[in-house]
Amino acid sequence: MTNRLVPCVAGLLLCLAIMSPPRAARGDVMVERFNKSGGIQGIGASESAVVEKISGLKKHETSSVKMTGSIGGFLGKIAGDLGSDVITDIDKDVVRTLDHKKKVYTERPITLPKEKEEPSERPEKGKETKKDKPKVRIVRNEITVKATGERKTINGFDCTRYIVTWLIETENIETKERSKTTMTNDLWNTSETKEIRTLQKEELEFAKAYMKKLGISVSPEEAKKFGMTAVAGQFGDDEPTVRKKLKELQEKMEKIKGYPIVTALKWEVEVPEASRQAGREKAEKESEGTDLSGGVGGLLGGLAKKAAKKKAAESMEDGQKGGNVLFDFYSEVKRIDVSSIPSSDFTVPSGYKLVK
Repeated sequence: MTNRLVPCVAGLLLCLAIMSPPRAARGDVMVERFNKSGGIQGIGASESAVVEKISGLKKHETSSVKMTGSIGGFLGKIAGDLGSDVITDIDKDVVRTLDHKKKVYTERPITLPKEKEEPSERPEKGKETKKDKPKVRIVRNEITVKATGERKTINGFDCTRYIVTWLIETENIETKERSKTTMTNDLWNTSETKEIRTLQKEELEFAKAYMKKLGISVSPEEAKKFGMTAVAGQFGDDEPTVRKKLKELQEKMEKIKGYPIVTALKWEVEVPEASRQAGREKAEKESEGTDLSGGVGGLLGGLAKKAAKKKAAESMEDGQKGGNVLFDFYSEVKRIDVSSIPSSDFTVPSGYKLVK
């Protein structure tokens, strides 16, 4: 499973890295988005409305989230809105989560606690190579970026469509079985107006500062490199191959212009029949043994198990037909505003008590 996750993570990093930092004056920004996630094979599917306000190194994010799908939708009716209201202050190294019903808030630091360094065990002589030897190798690695020429207006933004496809086919060195991963990113981008450039800059500067607080310092160029080298390291590609792929990727990414108003990401995997059968048996076994009734008096147990088992069977059936959609995500920008934001929007409301 780890091997399959790497292309997904790397692909997401590459998508983020598409937006290089434009030069623009600092200013306040507000962006309103609608997000929809298919979850993992439909489990954990959700829809959310998100409003983000950024002013320098402060951010206020308000979200309204509801679970969808056969299982999530049913549970969501009982759980209600799973959204949140969070204020992040990078300078003060604090994230505050507000509870408006109880008029209280919690605090946590952004900086992660330092882990104690454990003395590393020296591997036995002759086992270093065996331990690091990759189990799979890449036999096909193709990235295509297509400017379709299609245009349409989305939420008042004039957009042009781009489709990024990343196909990776791997072979198990021992069994010779092959698996194929395809990531498709369907983008509708708007041109870089003054408003868009301000949004890009503020989002990027905040993200970089936040990552630095976590101990991660990554430029857009490094993000691109990390995405590719993560895949290379996992599957055993050598450095020259990585460099060649990075150059090819950079040339292709230059076709993409503007800021994404709509992003539709899909991750599909085709696996050998033997692996599908093993996964089918595991999914069915887990669905039979999973207890999802806790906290609601046992009313959901039977229905939830039945739905989970049906979903597992449907997913395996789809896998036999070809591509098995493991993950899909849709995001749409509804509104952008670069007007000045009151400083009070980034502080805890008066009268709210801190809960420790």
